[in-house]
Amino acid sequence: MGPDGVILVHSVPSGVIALSRALTRELPFLVWIEPLGLRKPDDLGALLQGRRQVALIQVHNIGLASPAERWLDEHGRLTDRRIYDGSTDALTSVRDAPSDHQSVEISYFEPTDGGTFTSRR
Repeated sequence: MGPDGVILVHSVPSGVIALSRALTRELPFLVWIEPLGLRKPDDLGALLQGRRQVALIQVHNIGLASPAERWLDEHGRLTDRRIYDGSTDALTSVRDAPSDHQSVEISYFEPTDGGTFTSRR
């Protein structure tokens, strides 16, 4: 991911803490902890404005789609999806992923127009 990308973490607090320890400081990231109610899908346009790529990382999502993923589906295009289930040390493609359990899912999005995300609705 380049300098014009951002990581959006949708998780429970312990997942955010674990990821923050693993990520390098050069990668900007936003946090989405749904039960706290601090973020709303309508906020994403302004938060992602000027970004060319978003890596949505969902940790411990227990099969529930992130509201951020729905927004990104509407305003961008999915370019890749990887899943880490903890049984190996590598990310697998979505077609090779186990269907019964997902610990970490990473979805990469780009704006539909090939430019940058904007705050327009």
